[in-house]
Amino acid sequence: HPQKKIDTSFTQNRELSWLEFNRHVLQESTDSRVPLYERYKFIAIFTSNLSEFFRVRVGSLMNLREWKRNAVDNKTGWTAEEQLAHIFAEMPKLYAERDAAFAQLSHALELAGVHHKRMESLTKSEAKFIANYYEANVLPLLSPLIINARHPFPHMINQMLYVFCDVEDAKGTDYYALIGVPTWIPPIVFLPDGCSFILLEEIIMEQASALLGGFKIIDSAVISLTRNADIDLDDGIDEIEGNLLQAMKKAIKKRNRLAPVRLEIQGTLPKASVKFLVKYHGLDNAQVYYSKAPLRMKYVFAIEDVLTPKQKDQLCYRPFSPQPSPMFLPDVPIIDQVCQEDKLLHYPYESMEPFLRMLKEAAQDPTVISISITIYRMASISKVAEYLSLAADNGKDVLAM
Repeated sequence: HPQKKIDTSFTQNRELSWLEFNRHVLQESTDSRVPLYERYKFIAIFTSNLSEFFRVRVGSLMNLREWKRNAVDNKTGWTAEEQLAHIFAEMPKLYAERDAAFAQLSHALELAGVHHKRMESLTKSEAKFIANYYEANVLPLLSPLIINARHPFPHMINQMLYVFCDVEDAKGTDYYALIGVPTWIPPIVFLPDGCSFILLEEIIMEQASALLGGFKIIDSAVISLTRNADIDLDDGIDEIEGNLLQAMKKAIKKRNRLAPVRLEIQGTLPKASVKFLVKYHGLDNAQVYYSKAPLRMKYVFAIEDVLTPKQKDQLCYRPFSPQPSPMFLPDVPIIDQVCQEDKLLHYPYESMEPFLRMLKEAAQDPTVISISITIYRMASISKVAEYLSLAADNGKDVLAM
């Protein structure tokens, strides 16, 4: 039978649709109605969103390309290869938009007293402070690697930052050098005045010449490799009789060794260096993206802790306290109230307290047999998890999706 033709006139590819959604996240960072520091957060959220997109969505498409080369998306009729091509074509535009938003916002934050310093702009006292910090906290953790025919290229850990250098020795022989940016110390260093900072990778980049004594640095940049995280966790889970936690730990470790899906470069490198990195990691040139903004931006969320009260008032959203819902009586069990009539809570404007009270009541109520719940996101210290655990401890059947 001839294959049924797919009508794609009114649908769009979900990956490109998601990229457009993430572009809207980035556009929040350019909206003058949003407080400045909150706009900074939106660039960081856009950045982490995009990393997850590559790890999961691009990773799964690359798997599909290998497993079912002729499989097509029922929204567009595109194969996995065609979907990847469209995705990769969007990336330079998104990176350029991020760079522009970051530059504009960095300038505005400078005027507001939040200074992202550069090594060359430090005062003598600031430079001494950074040098002391580097000697005490960073240098002992660094393991620079020289790469040549006798010293093969090392494994790059998923999402980790590296300072990559083109170097030559005293005889003029070319080498590469790789310095991993430690992930177990803060990615941002605050100067003594509190609202000025430098990123860890910038400090290491500045110290690379001393670190690579005997070698002359020709070019250097910060690079990062994103790896496929699309692992079938169901594979073998049913057969596990022992520790599920141990199985998950192994799966997460495996992610660090899976196939690369993206190479990011902050700065510039010679074409020969990029060609070497691309070939070694089995990438296409379309999977290499250049950035002027930092490649990882989780550091943004630490800045709030050093803002003065006046700066917080100017740069952040005003603190908001959810209001008690008028639909609930404070002294009557929540389960009795919801059995009497339907209730509606509107988050974040109304407090979650009635819902949490209901979960706690259900965990302790002998007439409750089971609790089923779908959870999108939880706090790191979660009352929801606490009450569900209490229910399970009390012999109730608890199902959480």
